[in-house]
Amino acid sequence: MATSTTIEGRTGSYKVAAAIGQFLRVKFDAAGKLIVATAIDQSIGQADAKTHTADAIVAVVLKSAEGTSRFIANAAFAQGDNVFAAAAGKVGPYIAGAILIGTAMTATDTDGDYIIVTAVGSAASGTRNFTAGGVVGVSLRVKLTSLKLAVAGITDREIGVIDVAALADLDVRPVTLRTAPGTVMMVANAALAVNASVYTAAAGKVGPSATTAFLLGTALTASAADGDPIEVLRSAHGDTAVA
Repeated sequence: MATSTTIEGRTGSYKVAAAIGQFLRVKFDAAGKLIVATAIDQSIGQADAKTHTADAIVAVVLKSAEGTSRFIANAAFAQGDNVFAAAAGKVGPYIAGAILIGTAMTATDTDGDYIIVTAVGSAASGTRNFTAGGVVGVSLRVKLTSLKLAVAGITDREIGVIDVAALADLDVRPVTLRTAPGTVMMVANAALAVNASVYTAAAGKVGPSATTAFLLGTALTASAADGDPIEVLRSAHGDTAVA
């Protein structure tokens, strides 16, 4: 199998198992050749050109590439919509179990239209995809239970904060890891002032100091009530929970 990668690491060239359309999501088959990816497949990227015969070599825009990428949509999208993996190598609206691809930068009208998408981050950028075990609201602290995302409790040292709500079991969602640089949006369980110390709380939220809670960071924006989003500058979890 002929393989080449650009200096920038944005594209690679690989053999196809059968004809593949341009801008379709692709993965490797058991023989190491490209085939179109399904809605639940982790693709390696999308074909950058159309191929007509088996064993032809096609350039693939790798999913680790920076910037935006072009896909084929299977439905109408508005600019700013969340874009998910779909059948036949396309992208589409949310369905249970589908992998989140990114955000629509252009709109589409119908099945077969081109769409430009900015992808979710990779582990190297401080964001990583995980499979959810059920419904998890956006910006909640999460942990892994039986290898799936679950809401973190007050005594849990979470792996990070979920960036897009999971609506069902097997949804694949990006998580901003607790080791990521910068700030992160979380959900407060009470009023918090700017510069207040932020602690872990029940139901994936954060709040003021409480028994068994861990110090998590500093509030950069204020919250007025339970359920308000708040920007947090993280620090390492304290070694000891609040007594």
